[in-house]
Amino acid sequence: MTRDVNCDRPNRLARERSPYLRMHACNPVDWYPWGEEALEAAKRLDKPLHISIGYSSCHWCHVMARESFEDPEVASVLNEVFVNVKVDREERPDIDRYYMTYCQAVGEGCGWPLTVVATPDGRPFFVATYLPRSRLLGLAEAIKRAWREERGKIEEIAGESARAVASWLLPRGREEELPVDLASRAYNALRSSFDATFGGFGYQPKFPNPTIHLFLLRYWRFTGVIDSLVMVERTLKSMILGGIRDHVGGGFHRYSTDRYWILPHFEKMLYDQGSMILVLSEAYQATGDREYLDVAMETLEFLRREMLGSEGGFYSSIDSESNGVEGLYYTWTLEELSAALSGDDLEIAVKAFNVSSEGNYREEATRRKTGRNVLYMGRPLEALARELGMGERELELRLGRIKENLRRFREEEKPRPMVDTKVLADWNGLAIAGVSRLSFVTGDVNALKLGLRAATFIREKMMDGSSLYHAYKDGEAYIDGMLDDYGLVLWGLLEAYQASSDPGILGDAVELARETVRRFWDDQIGFRATPRGVEPQMAGEVVDGAYPQGVPVASYALARLSRITGEKRLEEVARRALKVHSEVIAGAPHACAMALAVNYYIRGPTREVVIVPGRGFEEVMEAARKRYLPDTVFLVKRPGLEDVAPYTRSMTSLGGKATVYVCENQTCRLPVTSPSDMLRLLGEK
Repeated sequence: MTRDVNCDRPNRLARERSPYLRMHACNPVDWYPWGEEALEAAKRLDKPLHISIGYSSCHWCHVMARESFEDPEVASVLNEVFVNVKVDREERPDIDRYYMTYCQAVGEGCGWPLTVVATPDGRPFFVATYLPRSRLLGLAEAIKRAWREERGKIEEIAGESARAVASWLLPRGREEELPVDLASRAYNALRSSFDATFGGFGYQPKFPNPTIHLFLLRYWRFTGVIDSLVMVERTLKSMILGGIRDHVGGGFHRYSTDRYWILPHFEKMLYDQGSMILVLSEAYQATGDREYLDVAMETLEFLRREMLGSEGGFYSSIDSESNGVEGLYYTWTLEELSAALSGDDLEIAVKAFNVSSEGNYREEATRRKTGRNVLYMGRPLEALARELGMGERELELRLGRIKENLRRFREEEKPRPMVDTKVLADWNGLAIAGVSRLSFVTGDVNALKLGLRAATFIREKMMDGSSLYHAYKDGEAYIDGMLDDYGLVLWGLLEAYQASSDPGILGDAVELARETVRRFWDDQIGFRATPRGVEPQMAGEVVDGAYPQGVPVASYALARLSRITGEKRLEEVARRALKVHSEVIAGAPHACAMALAVNYYIRGPTREVVIVPGRGFEEVMEAARKRYLPDTVFLVKRPGLEDVAPYTRSMTSLGGKATVYVCENQTCRLPVTSPSDMLRLLGEK
């Protein structure tokens, strides 16, 4: 079926669901989607594969498309030399990981767009990222000659590459306990790379790194090392004040190109929003700093307004550019600001957001100023208030009004970037986890509704029995779910249960956990990233990526569920899942921060707190919400809970009061009926 494309002679990508692939449906390049048709065509025609991997919100993917893939001359050469394959890395993370692993193995700078040349059966022998038009044409000419004259050498390189990638993707390490000093080693490594002035790790570019923050918060909680918390706070504060945060519309851009968190790449990814809400919620619990909560709520509102589909699932991303210009929607000239604001509001905005006539935004390739400004604050509200001679509360209210006026102007007057409207199970799982945690921390009903609606969407639209699909678009779920999908959806369901106390959600999580073990667990290599029989075969990933990986997240979910339900098999798998990666984790513990955060929970001890409703219930829940207790799960005794957690069956209210049972390994202490007694049993003041 040809989907909506606006040209007379679309290529095969017109039949695809992916918005990124459909962007290229009118290219003169004779694109194939990844699949048997492309591989068979390459074998039949005896041509190498040219595989181009990208995603819809990627700026340099758009640049390469405009320079090369829309050019009939370039397309003619590519069509002559290659069978051309377009891959949406979000739709096919397994294919992307395979070729990205090859890129890393040969020591190339890796990113997107990823340009791969491979034999007709898919074995790679050349890789690069963005290629300007002249280099792409030169590559095609060189490959054409080598394919004709040096075929044996190409086959040798491709064979070595395939073996190297397989060894990376299916490691056979020893299964060992993680050394007890790994957390301190990871902390020391992170501290040595920490930018003490501007926050973040390394110099530039800088990424949100949610897994690092989740680990450092737990390291502070369980060791008392205050510098661990300082690193989190300094980084979050810099991000909140910087241009990586969209001060007008809410949400966070993908990463900062500079050291100062000011000049971002402007794409907005669902996984960044979900993970930032999660980290900000935990930071609020740990510190009580209201600013973290305010920014988390602002990000939640952005998700609801701009990334929520009509059926309840969250869309995957928003483009970095509009009208072919990166950041056009998000940056401002002084003239645009003057058209949106007037009087004192304009004066305050210019000072508050560091706006100038020459602009502060530099084009990435040339580093020339463009006359446009990224809005950023760069100093805390109290410092700005002193600078303007205003009270903090007065300035806060004025900035709120200014931002709302700018948002309306932007939506009405500026060309909007494209939204990639496919729904991905793994990224939605992370978003559900984030908004549900925020709901638990605040008791906010709207956040809870958003998380529950997305969870319902996944259960009703993206599952067939206990089987989960990876993607959903145009009313159809497609592509079998991978470990990341199962693990992150499991995490989302557990957080949704924590926020809602609905035993039905907990029951769904148990069923999905069993299916995760059945579908992905392998006694030899641990969790597989893809189900058995699905090529390319690969083990689950434990090294941190842009968002939490399937192995540690699935392990965390299984351990939590085991301690809630008493189902020992889940605990056994959770413990072994990290052990099989012990060599990798021990080799670079700071690069496996999520695994170390999860290991804190798996090693224990952990607490399960069962609350039987009664008088004073809200006070008890309020005390639970405000404490940072990453080793504790709260269960409310609602009808049906005993079916999932049998040990709660005999728990009852004492004298009609809200009654709390603090348990460890399903052994419970004597019940108490006051928030202070509950906190005392939890070791909290």
